[in-house]
Amino acid sequence: MKKYLLKVTTGPGNSFSCRRRSMAYFYNEMHYHPQLELNLIVKGKGTRFVSNKMERFSEGDLVLLGSNLPHVWKSDPEYFDQPDASACECITVHFSYDFLGKDFFDMPELLKIRQLLWKSSAGLKLTGALRYQVASLMTQMVEESQTERLLTLLDLLRIMSISSEAEILTDARMASTQEPAYADRLQHVHRYIVQNFKDPISLDRIAQEANMSPAAFCRYFRQRTSKTFSHFLAEVRIGYACRLLQENKMKIAQVCYDSGFANLSNFNRQFKATMNMTPFEYSRSTRCASLSEQIQPKKAGLVL
Repeated sequence: MKKYLLKVTTGPGNSFSCRRRSMAYFYNEMHYHPQLELNLIVKGKGTRFVSNKMERFSEGDLVLLGSNLPHVWKSDPEYFDQPDASACECITVHFSYDFLGKDFFDMPELLKIRQLLWKSSAGLKLTGALRYQVASLMTQMVEESQTERLLTLLDLLRIMSISSEAEILTDARMASTQEPAYADRLQHVHRYIVQNFKDPISLDRIAQEANMSPAAFCRYFRQRTSKTFSHFLAEVRIGYACRLLQENKMKIAQVCYDSGFANLSNFNRQFKATMNMTPFEYSRSTRCASLSEQIQPKKAGLVL
């Protein structure tokens, strides 16, 4: 799959950009740009590709991506089937390494931030308390003045640079704008999964799609996603099931079969393992949340 060079603008009078955007689905093409990117998913679910790695994402997903690192957030199919102009939302900060001057980050006092920016060349996923702290500051940042935004960005970089709660996403040696065969293969496998997850997909079938033996495919897929194929497929199906349960239009058994599961007991077991609650509990919690939103005024800010 071709990767596109995306032109990122900062706007007049700004040295970097901070935007909160709503859309029917996330930009669907693998792309890269010279600017570093800090991206928070406020609403939406799907699969995140960063160079040679593929991982599921949902609300609260937060990553820091280095310069020219190919990436894309592919929304799940249902976002395209019934487009809602505000179904997906994200907060994104773009900045160049030299946005404060060519030698700014070379100062000895900023060694840890310089190391953070270097590590971002492989992509960093923020986790734990760090994720909540950074998400809160980013939510605040979109409402701030230009000067306040600059100070907040520096604080964000400081906080991330001293934390150990950032996971490296990909192999930096492979993180380039070239189009190696493994990246195209991974995109093809993902496309096949999201187009066919409602039907049975055997290991032999998906290995055939990847033009690999089942054993080689298992090793390849786990290396690229840090998950087994069956685990990833279950996550895709459960993500779709959650969307159906939120709509409250189907019985749980129907949701089970419409999501690609062969039997109800396996659906319940997989759902609880992924969501830490049963499908019934999830459905009830979404109904309560919907009722609460109707009764109470909507609060500003991000809740993760």
